[in-house]
Amino acid sequence: MIRIWLQLVWPQIAFVVAVSVFLIWYKDRIPAETTRSLISLSQWVFILVVGPAAIRWAMYADYPGFRLQAYRRNRKIHLESDSDASNPNEH
Repeated sequence: MIRIWLQLVWPQIAFVVAVSVFLIWYKDRIPAETTRSLISLSQWVFILVVGPAAIRWAMYADYPGFRLQAYRRNRKIHLESDSDASNPNEH
């Protein structure tokens, strides 16, 4: 469970740290309006790119001892009209 959480969170933290370091490093060299625009752009990139990429990366990771199986409801099918049906659960 912790590994899944780390798979989801660390790319997002890395992105926030990278953007913060970049803005701290270059804030004196670029105008304040550009800095505000970059912050706004980074928020959109975070929401539309980094979050979904982290989810996709976590989905395709290999988790030993964990197997996700699809739920299948066992239904009883009554095939009274088909006398040749050997097993109603085959359909």
